[in-house]
Amino acid sequence: SFEKVLEFDEWAYGSKPIVVMSKILKAVPVHLRETVTISSDSPHELIEKLSKQGYQHMYLDGGKLIQSFLREGLVNEMTLTTIPILIGQGIPLFSGLENDIHLKHLETKSWSNGFVQTHYSLMY
Repeated sequence: SFEKVLEFDEWAYGSKPIVVMSKILKAVPVHLRETVTISSDSPHELIEKLSKQGYQHMYLDGGKLIQSFLREGLVNEMTLTTIPILIGQGIPLFSGLENDIHLKHLETKSWSNGFVQTHYSLMY
């Protein structure tokens, strides 16, 4: 996901701190070194480190990363955005879960471009 975002014309995250979870990537492009770090920590280790730094919320992106946090019961809320395109291939967002995770609907918004965003709390 990070490599894909790097292809965009503009960095979408501004000065927000970003942690890229990767066991392969070792370096951040020079122009992003003030806000982007790379971590190979486990989900639990990363949350512990970020909590000690005062962070209370995370945004997760990327199918396999989201799956790893879900498997460990570390996702409290989830916002799913549906875009009106059927993708033929890719990494399934919710495969590989050992158990069903029940969701409680909190809110749904829609936009004139066809995007629909639904916000849930997770009940493990």
